[in-house]
Amino acid sequence: MKENEVKKIFGISEKDITLVKLLISNPKIPLKNLAKILGVTKQALAKRKRKLEENEIIKSYLFWNVLPRFELTKYFEIILESSKIEDEMEVIKKLDEEWTTAIIWKIPGKKTVIAGLILTERVKEFVKCFSKIKSVIDVKITPVLMRKFLGEKTKIGKISSEKILQTVEREIENILEKGKILAILYGFFPEEENVDICVIKSKIRGKEFYSYEKILDGIYFDYHIMTYKAFKEFATREPEWLASLKIKFTTNKAIERKINKILRYSRKNSTNLHI
Repeated sequence: MKENEVKKIFGISEKDITLVKLLISNPKIPLKNLAKILGVTKQALAKRKRKLEENEIIKSYLFWNVLPRFELTKYFEIILESSKIEDEMEVIKKLDEEWTTAIIWKIPGKKTVIAGLILTERVKEFVKCFSKIKSVIDVKITPVLMRKFLGEKTKIGKISSEKILQTVEREIENILEKGKILAILYGFFPEEENVDICVIKSKIRGKEFYSYEKILDGIYFDYHIMTYKAFKEFATREPEWLASLKIKFTTNKAIERKINKILRYSRKNSTNLHI
């Protein structure tokens, strides 16, 4: 959909579209920074942002073009034996109530297909969940690799591993400039064109862990900021994820030894999960 079509349908301005793009590229950006970029006062910006949220424009934009968790984004098809409305509603109700579904549509025919986009890591559980329904004869689910932003040309083709690693290097340098960091680890997944960044700090005000996402050079970055205590807990809770990470920076050799010990433990546990 073209930007002028979006403006006409939703009644939004050029600045509204710019605001949404900025929020998607960096959800944590302060209002005063946004106001400066857009050339408006902080109060005017807050009012504009609130109006977009109340009218669900921002929600529509996010789900229309850029799902907030790229590595979780999956395309699914649930094939039904018949086109009975009650069978369709049973599937749609389960999608609405039990899964984080961004968009659902119906492909009519002799065998109805309920398709859409969903955010999940639980692929096997998704297939099992809908295969139990009597009217369902097949369930397909696959990662979404193509990404498009509102007003931009669709990017077809993969980003090279070299470019992704260059972007990772620059971003880690930016993080290190902020200081007070014990260690930085990263995980690089070329097939999905996304990067996990794990930043370990000695302490975080009021919490042990938080995460956020942003897009850099067309690459999805998932940031996990945590204390050393939380990092150790991940070795038990999510050993597979931790096992995929590599150390990029540590503040000293002692910290590096401790983290390597936790990574070895995670890799061992991760291997045991597949035996």
